[in-house]
Amino acid sequence: NLTESAGVTINPDYGIPTPTLVSPRKTSRHEGQHGGPLSLGGFAPSNLEIALLKQYPFDSAVQRMTVVAKKKGTQCFSVYIKGAPEKVASLCKPETIPSE
Repeated sequence: NLTESAGVTINPDYGIPTPTLVSPRKTSRHEGQHGGPLSLGGFAPSNLEIALLKQYPFDSAVQRMTVVAKKKGTQCFSVYIKGAPEKVASLCKPETIPSE
């Protein structure tokens, strides 16, 4: 159930526009121990839905790309960064970076 607000579609599950939604398949392609499909731990696929709220494509100037995501039903956001190790490390707390 999406709503329109000033020409922008707002997803009520997230309270903001959600350009991309992803979720796992209902069952795994691999079979479980007893020959049946693996379950997702009793969760409905809609409970595992993740909204990709903002995507920053790779930029050679900063040598990284970033995705901001939010899992349905949670209050916090997740930020995923991929890029040159030294650039990503510069964004981290020093104590969280492995020595090797």
